[in-house]
Amino acid sequence: MLTVPRRSDADRKAAALARSWKRLEEIGDVVDVGVEVVDLTEKNRRVRLHCECRVGDRVVLDGEGVLSVPPTPKLKFPAG
Repeated sequence: MLTVPRRSDADRKAAALARSWKRLEEIGDVVDVGVEVVDLTEKNRRVRLHCECRVGDRVVLDGEGVLSVPPTPKLKFPAG
């Protein structure tokens, strides 16, 4: 019986990112990156971002990602 190891979340995310590349570029190319907040959910502290990367007028990466936003730390003020 063959056992296939389970892929970690990081491996799955890396594979998804690799699939979203439209074209490979060369070392030294200037990449312009634009990121837009598409959706913000305060209850679950999640943000969905759309990212587009261009070299000149060519889109080389286009995709979305969901991130977990850490809670805002509570500030402590000195007494007095």
